[in-house]
Order: sequence, then C-alpha cells, then structure tokens
Amino acid sequence: SEPLIGEVNPDYPAYSAGLEAGDRITAINGTEIDSWNDMTSFIQENVGNELTLDIDRNGEQKEITVTPVKGDSGSGIIGVVAARESVSVGSAIKTGFIQTYELTKLVLVSLWQMITGAIGVELSGPVGVGQMVGQVASYGFFNFLVFVAAISVNLGVVNLLPLPALDGSRLVFLVLEGIRRKPLSPNV
Repeated sequence: SEPLIGEVNPDYPAYSAGLEAGDRITAINGTEIDSWNDMTSFIQENVGNELTLDIDRNGEQKEITVTPVKGDSGSGIIGVVAARESVSVGSAIKTGFIQTYELTKLVLVSLWQMITGAIGVELSGPVGVGQMVGQVASYGFFNFLVFVAAISVNLGVVNLLPLPALDGSRLVFLVLEGIRRKPLSPNV
C-alpha cells in the first residue's frame, strides 16, 4: 500500500514532530519511499536515529524530522497508522488470501528460526497477549482486527503442528491409517 498516513497517535514522536493524517511520505533521509512497507522498514531499523521525512501535504512539500522510539518488539516506531484504501469485495477477498498466506509463511519461518536458534524464543501468555491487545487497540479498530487475524493465523498454524495433544498429531495418525487402510493399534 502507499505510504499515506491515516492516523497519528498523540503519544508517539510523529505527533510532536508535526505529522498529520493525510500526509504522504515521499522520502526518508533522501531515499525515495514507494510503499508503506518501505517506510516502516526504514523506521524499524533506526531506533533513536533522527530521520528526515519528505512529505506531501495537500500538494505542498514539507520536510519533518522525527526520531523513532523503541516499540515493544524492539524495533523503531513513530506512532502512525496507514490510511485505509477502498477496494472492491473481490479485491478484498484476494488480498485476504494473500495476507493469510504471507502470515502463515512468516509464522512457519519464525518457528523454524526458533528451532535452529537463529532467533530467540519469544512466548507470551494470556497477560502478555492482553497487554498487546490493549496497545494495538489504541491504534484503532481496524488495526485491532488485523491483530486478531494475525493471532488466529498463529493459532491455526501452531495447532496443525504434529505434536501430541494438537490436531496436527491427529491428522498424522489419520494419514497413516489411510495409507495402511486399517487403524493403528491403541498402543501406538
């Protein structure tokens, strides 16, 4: 999606720097920005570093400096939310499938990286998830729905892992029974 700001959280640096809803980010530190993902990647990698944002505000070019702060995930944030785009029902369904696929891939890659030790294991219980829900809800209802969808995908993927007591292990047994064409013994 395009780097167009939809909301600015008053508790974060973007608000005090003067960013407003409707601002379009065109460049950061002289690097052209074409998408929201480009913008967030740049911000996430620059915790504590002052960034110069070139913005287009109603056709007028402005330059604003902002310093990202460390978010709960450890990466930089400035407190802005993307503007929502109007799309057709068909396009929304297609985008939903694409985003679900991307989230599933991300969960699987993250699990693999935890197993191999490439990244640290980060788990949250009900209290941690509750705190995250509260933080995400402060960014608006739309972002809350995106967060709920991400949790649903995470739970779906983890539940399908072939571990005892999860549905994934039951699926493994059903596949084995289907291949053998007879039930496995209760001892198995």
